[in-house]
Amino acid sequence: MPIDLLKNDRDYRTLRAFAKARASGFSRTFVKAFTADVPEGLAGREPRYTCATEIDQRRPLWKRALEAVRAPGYRFPHEVPRCPPVVLLVVERHTAGLTSVETEARVVCDLHATDVSICVAIDGELPMAIKIRTPGRRPGAADVADAAFAALAKA
Repeated sequence: MPIDLLKNDRDYRTLRAFAKARASGFSRTFVKAFTADVPEGLAGREPRYTCATEIDQRRPLWKRALEAVRAPGYRFPHEVPRCPPVVLLVVERHTAGLTSVETEARVVCDLHATDVSICVAIDGELPMAIKIRTPGRRPGAADVADAAFAALAKA
């Protein structure tokens, strides 16, 4: 019985390590990049770029999103497309055993010659806007996502 493992420190540490491993292994964070200058919604639209990683869902949102972009695992297409002038980055959490997908954040990045305007929308929170330097002359969708999530993780 797991409750019996709470009686001594050694068993408690073992139980805690097991619980941590279980919580981290059953969640994937996805980042999907869509062209955002199209007036219709996302329903039925394919993302320009998708990446994902298995990561502990208790970690901060922006660090999980950044890890999904940087992880060498799941990426589609394999060759990262050039970033459109306006891109919508959608951060989703997929939990094993559940058919529903939780959209955690929507980040709109508007690329200019020298900077990127970033507007963030998270359910239940006030919108946030920041500016960062454009990551290179011809950035790909992953480059913009990496720069945006790194800046948001610091903010």
